[in-house]
Amino acid sequence: MFLDNSGAKTLDKLKVLQVVEQFAVPLTNVQLTEFILEHDFVNYFSLQQCLTELVEASFLEYSDSEGEFYYLLTESGRNSIEFFKDRIPQNVRRNINDAVVEKKKSIVINTQVSADYQKIDDTEYMVELKITENHLILADIKLTMASNKHAKRMCENWKKNAQFLYGDLINLLNSDDEK
Repeated sequence: MFLDNSGAKTLDKLKVLQVVEQFAVPLTNVQLTEFILEHDFVNYFSLQQCLTELVEASFLEYSDSEGEFYYLLTESGRNSIEFFKDRIPQNVRRNINDAVVEKKKSIVINTQVSADYQKIDDTEYMVELKITENHLILADIKLTMASNKHAKRMCENWKKNAQFLYGDLINLLNSDDEK
């Protein structure tokens, strides 16, 4: 994929992979396009061509979930960005990473994160952790904990770190690794 392309086209593909990797959550074409164009990382036509080629080469997956189509970074895409990331100038990588962090903060504002727990019996507490965006449930996790202290701590940590934990969870569950 990267050997037979012009340098600019290769760099554009690497930038797209870097953006998707840094978000660490599935993104729609609209979300990805708006973000990349807003920061002038790649022009519109090159971006759409890159996305098509990255999906065809299995570096990105374009998957359907509840009627929405999302881009997901594949294991091959993750390996490629790791192997070729030095081809992205350090200042461009930093700009992408900083822009993603800022965008994640604004996404969190539009996302509802909830965490609650209740006592089941003397030795069990049910913890419910949830992320909702535009009335769509992105994550709903229920866990049983042995103590009130652990249940409370889990809820506090979820509220502080949900956007990162959600991304890590998505990446872990979509990984092809047999760890």
